[in-house]
Amino acid sequence: MVAATPTYTQLGMAALLPHERLALTDNITVRADGISTQGTPNRDKILKAATEGKAIAIQAENFHKEVSPLYKGRQWVAPYQVVYIYSNDR
Repeated sequence: MVAATPTYTQLGMAALLPHERLALTDNITVRADGISTQGTPNRDKILKAATEGKAIAIQAENFHKEVSPLYKGRQWVAPYQVVYIYSNDR
């Protein structure tokens, strides 16, 4: 995977998502193939659309709450081919 650096910026995070075209609108909103990449819910939607639901984007805080024990973590990740964990969602 290739990404712009730094990847913690809106453009950097968007570059890590599957897309044909990235666009910067209003000088602050990045869109991947016309869909806003701002926020984990939008990134999750983009990932699910590109992988027929076999990917997920989740905040690290929520991941730790939902998936702490090792066995539970394996069960949680089993339906996915790709998991994006964001430590800071701007």
